[in-house]
Amino acid sequence: TAWVEGADGYGVGESLTLTFNGPQALHGLRIAGGYRKNQATYGENAKVTAYRLEFSDGTSMDVTMGSYPEDGHLGKSPIGVNGWETVLSTDGRDWNSIRPGLDFISFGREITTDYVKLTILEVAPGTVYEDTCITEISAY
Repeated sequence: TAWVEGADGYGVGESLTLTFNGPQALHGLRIAGGYRKNQATYGENAKVTAYRLEFSDGTSMDVTMGSYPEDGHLGKSPIGVNGWETVLSTDGRDWNSIRPGLDFISFGREITTDYVKLTILEVAPGTVYEDTCITEISAY
């Protein structure tokens, strides 16, 4: 499954919020952009290429993700992103035709926050649908 913004068009300006049960000391996020069910859904749907991140301490930052790999297997280390993770355990999802590399977004410092709000600033369009998807997000 994936989160899909649900707005008309590509959802620029739409957001999702990760809410925690109290303040958390975070250093970054890992995000699997796009709909990574399989190779087809990955290409057919849009992927976020730039986010605005907002935190409960009042700070915010804009992050550019760089280019998503067309085949899902390789990626450049985009500006503001530490690199690509190349292996996740398979848990019933079809990761054979597309590797689920997560983008590592480093905040550059520790941020103590009750939430992280991610707002879509820019997307890479899909080949079929005007849906922008995110398969996984984890905070670290």
